[in-house]
Amino acid sequence: MVLAHASTAPFLALTLMMLFRLNFGWVLQAMLIYSLAVICFLTGSWWGFAMDMAASDEKTPVTILWSSVIILLLAITAILALPPVWTVFALGALYILILWLQRLIPGLNRHPDDYRIATARLSMTAAGCHLLFGWGLSAI
Repeated sequence: MVLAHASTAPFLALTLMMLFRLNFGWVLQAMLIYSLAVICFLTGSWWGFAMDMAASDEKTPVTILWSSVIILLLAITAILALPPVWTVFALGALYILILWLQRLIPGLNRHPDDYRIATARLSMTAAGCHLLFGWGLSAI
């Protein structure tokens, strides 16, 4: 789970760069790309859990599969259609949605405890960084 905790470092670094006005022109782009990559990873892991459930003769949880696709489509739509500051806020909100769905959807709450704790911390840190990053971006 060290890797999960380490994955918050880019969020923290990019947010600090934005707040301290170290806007090198690529900071916003890096935040959006990294955020999309993490969202892809988190929702992609849901497919693995769904396939494991199907392999163990359980009914494939369609809710898990559809939820992961919808979240990813929302992230891509935000990046393509919204102004930068709203994109940052929207991606941050998706981390809260991911955390909420992991607790709500049967099957996703069967993750190992250390995985659930790590992804909860990652999601909350990412959401907080997006909020601060968006605030810094709006002040420019």
